[in-house]
Amino acid sequence: MFCNHCGKEIIAGKKFCSYCGAAVIPPTEKKKAPVIHKEKIKDKTPAEGSFAEKPVKEKKAFRINKALIVSIFEAAAIGFVVWALFRVGKSIYGPETLAKSYMDAIADDDWEKIMNLTDVEESEFVNKQALKTAISESISGDFDTYETSLKNIRGSSATVDEEYGDGGRTDNDLTLIMSKQDEKALYVFDTWKVSAESYIVEGYKVYVPKGTEAYFDGIKLSDDYKKGLSTLYEGENASFESYEIPEICIGNHQAAAMVGDYAISVKSVDVTEDGDKEVRLSDVTPSEELQEEIINAAYSDLQAVLDSKVRGNQFNSIKDLFIDDQEARKNARSSYESSLDSYYEYNGEKGIKKISVTSADGSMQDFYLSNEGDLSSQVNINFKYDTTKISQDWWSNEEKEDISKNNSGNFYAYLVYVDGSWKIKEMQLPYGI
Repeated sequence: MFCNHCGKEIIAGKKFCSYCGAAVIPPTEKKKAPVIHKEKIKDKTPAEGSFAEKPVKEKKAFRINKALIVSIFEAAAIGFVVWALFRVGKSIYGPETLAKSYMDAIADDDWEKIMNLTDVEESEFVNKQALKTAISESISGDFDTYETSLKNIRGSSATVDEEYGDGGRTDNDLTLIMSKQDEKALYVFDTWKVSAESYIVEGYKVYVPKGTEAYFDGIKLSDDYKKGLSTLYEGENASFESYEIPEICIGNHQAAAMVGDYAISVKSVDVTEDGDKEVRLSDVTPSEELQEEIINAAYSDLQAVLDSKVRGNQFNSIKDLFIDDQEARKNARSSYESSLDSYYEYNGEKGIKKISVTSADGSMQDFYLSNEGDLSSQVNINFKYDTTKISQDWWSNEEKEDISKNNSGNFYAYLVYVDGSWKIKEMQLPYGI
């Protein structure tokens, strides 16, 4: 048998190796040792100075993980593509690209596109035509070349400089202010619009006399714009209806105070960014057309009153010529019936058979709004007339006609505009007819 420790042959039955002194393990108790590579190393023992064997680990060959390398390259490529797309997206949706689209739209006179590129909400007074007028005052679309450069981006605002002109020259300057929008393009990229702040005036006020309706650029200001009554000092205390337009484009506009279909006060106003933010219509002046209409109304009333007197009718036959006011009609009735009595007294029992107005010259003496907001006018009519009188001979009781020509008369009428027509408030008839 052999020693389990040093491997030398020993006599069977020995319990200890006679060479190294190690305990001998009988064959039945021997355990299977793992196969390992050994190299001898010098190991001196106190007794023998023999060499001991030390196990050596096996070196494994280095292998390259191709899948890992491919994954790394793929991740790098995807990262580069994402970075490139992000840069391209920022450029596409950025303020500089927007500025170029804006200049192209102006050059093409495409105001629908310009409206979409600006940060305005369309309303009655901020619309395509109004914005075109406002922008055209700062830049003309008559250019064929331009250069765009981004000046800066600060928070939600960006500034872009434009140089533009024609014939290859860029001798005009324009600075565009951009405003960042809340919505994102593709959920990632900031979106921008051209700020219309320099073209818009906020809180523009319109004052018109009490009892009139306010019009701005031919548009009636509804009750949504009304702010109530305001007392302003215009030589005397007067009440005005106050209106406010939330937003309006700069430029030239026309304001008017209307009564029915009549513009009684019209003013042209130049709305600017730094100018007055209000217009006051205090001068009540009728147009020539309106003056003519009022004078014609007074002349028609004169004819109706004369015809009624010729027939000997009472006041009820002409009461609809007067305003529906008890006090006014009472005074008018008294005046008419008194005139009617003196008319027959002056012209005899039979009175006048016919009155023919041959010529008339009317003029407007006054035109105003009353404190109640009623539009009123005083008219004076000088006229010539012929009369055919009927008289009776006392001796023979025969009637005869007496024609008088080219008589002069004068008629005063105070008219008020009521429900689309002019009504008499007061009148004064000539004596004798």
